[in-house]
Amino acid sequence: MLKNFANSSCLTLLPTLVISALLSACSSSDEDANETGFVQFYNAATNSPNIYWQMNAVEEDDEDIILASSSYGDASSRYTYASGEFSADLLWLEDANSYATLNELNDTITADQTNLVVVAGNIDDPTFLSFNYQEDTPEEQIEFRFLPLTGQTLDLYISPSEKSFADADLIGTFVANNLSDSFNLDFDEYKFYITQAGANTVLFESSTTTFSIAKSYVFTVLPSNSPGQSPFLLQRIDSTSSTLTYRDINAAGEYKIFNGLADQQAVDLYIDNIDETPEISAIASNSFSTATELEVGDYSLNFKLANSDEFAVQNYLLTLNPNEDNTTFLYSVADTYWAITLDNNNQVSFYEHDIKFINLVEVINEDDIDEEDQIDEEFDVFYVKAGETIESTPYYLSNVDLAEMQRVILPNGDYNIFVTRGDADSRELLIKQAYTLDKNSGNQYLVLQQVNGEFQLTIDNQ
Repeated sequence: MLKNFANSSCLTLLPTLVISALLSACSSSDEDANETGFVQFYNAATNSPNIYWQMNAVEEDDEDIILASSSYGDASSRYTYASGEFSADLLWLEDANSYATLNELNDTITADQTNLVVVAGNIDDPTFLSFNYQEDTPEEQIEFRFLPLTGQTLDLYISPSEKSFADADLIGTFVANNLSDSFNLDFDEYKFYITQAGANTVLFESSTTTFSIAKSYVFTVLPSNSPGQSPFLLQRIDSTSSTLTYRDINAAGEYKIFNGLADQQAVDLYIDNIDETPEISAIASNSFSTATELEVGDYSLNFKLANSDEFAVQNYLLTLNPNEDNTTFLYSVADTYWAITLDNNNQVSFYEHDIKFINLVEVINEDDIDEEDQIDEEFDVFYVKAGETIESTPYYLSNVDLAEMQRVILPNGDYNIFVTRGDADSRELLIKQAYTLDKNSGNQYLVLQQVNGEFQLTIDNQ
């Protein structure tokens, strides 16, 4: 049953009226030249690249200024500007040296108020939202506003941290793409809950959050691309560029395995208990398993060589947090087996992609015989477009060591991947491989291995 906030006794929330509508244009001549307001940008476009916010010159002698960049779910700092009309461009780094315009907007800064500009929806056809509000934060309280950006009307509940949803207070019903009035909340520890409007099935429950500093916040609800059942993420924006993300504490995690054993041995995975049935059977050498959902917790991973009684790795600790998605890489060094775990990036971006390169190559110095003389070797990686060389490309990785991951953000396009070793005066080319990225490519792993004496790259989505 929905709880009416007016009947609540466990929270002190004082609604105050603020302006939360699209701004209407006004001339800068209507404002006193000495009056200032604030502008802050927030990127809520789910498939966007890293967006750069450029404030365009107002006077002929002024210069355009790139204020900040924001990836999905990030906000800029709050900037002080003279009140009046302004023009801004949304840019992205089309390559390492040039910006391209995604869109432009015209808006107004009102004296003594914050203008929050939000880009939401699909970045190819974005929705721009603009809200003006004035902060009024009492002592020993926080002020907050609520902004759903999922296209749905939602109910927000809050409870003290030690209570459950059954004891939570309904703060209100909030319409998509509309900034709410403000509420004040006493310093304490709380949990947030989100349901569909008028429903009592919890779709999101936050971890405990503590408020002990008088500040003003905007809480936004975004779609979740992470594993687990909850469709939502909750974010907290303040006057800085540091957004805080809350994930559903009841959501499961997800994991997958890469079998990097170069001796062509398949492995079986047992989690916690070693019994007759592995959780994943016969993970082929040099390949990824399918992603598997797993409840939040700490687990012991045990890798057994398929069709054998020998275990490669036992009691490898895997920790899965809510909505977390990761990959564990199994590899060998000097006939000893090891494992490392990396977080996957499942954020969608149409224009650029997070490419993680992992070196799983064990190299033996040709002059050495003893096993103790086995060494790790570092590799350089170059992503080269047509008309460029390894010396001119801005996209490269240096000295990638054994079991090390390095990343690069690559825009869409056609590349050649060069993997080399040695210094600039004496490079050995190990791999040259064509590589194409487009809007559907996703974020990827590139795994370097040496199989039967040959270097190879295994490529798969994160």
